[in-house]
This record gives sequence, C-alpha cells and structure tokens, in this order.
Amino acid sequence: MVEYNGSLPTFVLNPYSWTKILLLALVSYIQGHCKGSQTRDTKFSDSINEFLRKWLLSHTRFIANPLYIASDSYSGVVVPIIVQKISEGTDKHIFLNTSIASLDYKSHLVTMLQGYLLGNPATDKKFDVNSRVPFAHCMAIIPDELHESAKRSCNGEYVGVDSSNIQCANDLQAISNGTIRWWIRCNTDLPYKRDVKSTVSYHFYLNRKGYRALIYSGDHDMIIPYIGTQLWIKSLNLSIVDEWRQQLVDDQVGGFTRGFSNHLTYATVKARVLLLFNHNCFASESEGNFN
Repeated sequence: MVEYNGSLPTFVLNPYSWTKILLLALVSYIQGHCKGSQTRDTKFSDSINEFLRKWLLSHTRFIANPLYIASDSYSGVVVPIIVQKISEGTDKHIFLNTSIASLDYKSHLVTMLQGYLLGNPATDKKFDVNSRVPFAHCMAIIPDELHESAKRSCNGEYVGVDSSNIQCANDLQAISNGTIRWWIRCNTDLPYKRDVKSTVSYHFYLNRKGYRALIYSGDHDMIIPYIGTQLWIKSLNLSIVDEWRQQLVDDQVGGFTRGFSNHLTYATVKARVLLLFNHNCFASESEGNFN
C-alpha cells in the first residue's frame, strides 16, 4: 500500500473474494421499523424464507445453482431455523423433471440447498455468554486470581446468577468494571423479541440431514467467544474426521480448523473480530455485565 496523499484511494482486487466463485445476495432485514409492530426470531426466519421463494420466482435462471445461507453474530440464531425450514419442504426429487411454469419454488429450494456458513454465531446463552469470563482470562483481560474466584463462587455459571450469591455478584462486577456500559452501535429499544433460546437442536437436525456447515470464529471476538462455539459443537457429540490443524495464508498461520462427521467444519481466524454481514446486534447492557 502507498501512503495516502489526499487523492481518491486506489482499490486492490481481493484474490480471496467470494464473488469470484459465487453469486452473493445480501439481505438486510430491518427489525421493528413500523410503529406498533414487533418482530421476533421465528417471524424473522419466516420472512427470509418467504423472500427466498419470491426471489427465486423472479430469477429463475439461478434455479440450477447450489444454495448456501450465510451470516454472522446474532443471525446465528435465525439462519439454522431458515435452513431447517427450507429443508422441510416437499421431497427434493419430485420436481427435477418439472417445467419451470409449474414449478413449486418452495420445494425447489430443497433441491438447491447445500448447507450454511456462520461466523461467531449466537447460539445459546449457556455457551455464548458463559464463555466470556474464561475468554477474558485467556486474553489476559482479567487476572488469574479474579478468574479463579469467579469460577469458584459462581460455579462456572455466569448467566442468571442467584442474587443471594453476593461473592459471585461481586466477582462479576469486578470483571465488568472498566468496560463500556453502552454499545452505541446497537439500538436495544427496537421492538424485537428473542423467542428462540437455543439453536443447538437445529444444528443437530441439519447435521443428521447431511447438510454442509462451516462454523468459524474470529479468535478475538468477546461477544461470541470461540470457547463457547467449540463447546456447543462438542455437545453435538460428532466424530472428528479431520484433526485440529493450522491453515496457512502466505506461509503464515491464518487460523486453525477441525472437521467433523456429516460435513461440519469448524475454523478459527487469527486476531479477528468478525463483522462480515449485516446482522442484528447481540450485545446489550445486561449481557455485557453477565446478568
């Protein structure tokens, strides 16, 4: 790169761009934007599913393309639901020899669907939020003594702490001290209801169906730490088919990866906080304070 001299910047082609090998359709979903309306996780997934059917109806030239659904952060809650809804359409083999004019597009999405990709995905508070304390310790944000005290007093559970557990509350307050109280990027006043508490069962269902899945974590992301993501993947009780190994970019370690049965791959991206797609905010004041 050259030093900036005040002129318009010079763009450089990204040799790893996804658009070199696929058509990338970005869908931005604006939640609760109408006065008096409220949307929720399940309604969000229904809306995206409906959009995909209507989009396919208007762009029939893409019917032969394989379909992958991708997103990150809080959309990790809704994407597995969307993928399962698509997969539960009419049997994928019925419409292979049907003319375009009579095609059931809901059913044909099943034929197109190959899998999904999620980066630092919100999945279940039991894993996501609980893993922030050990992650903070791993990143040298909190000292050994405070981490050990919190682990002992809170019994490893940092969400929904019993108010009578004074020592645990004090330890969590000490961990929260010095952090930003409000994350201005997120508008938590929008009328959105989080009605899905966990999507682990959706991942289990999709894995049993054999859909390909790539779950990846920026290893410096404290909102959805890699520690929690690895724990919920472990809870699926899948066989390891490709052992933990490094992935190289220009002869440097860009991260690590591990492969599991039925086409699930987990990968880390070194020294990154992933913000790759438009998504709903996952962090809130209460979650940041481990309450």
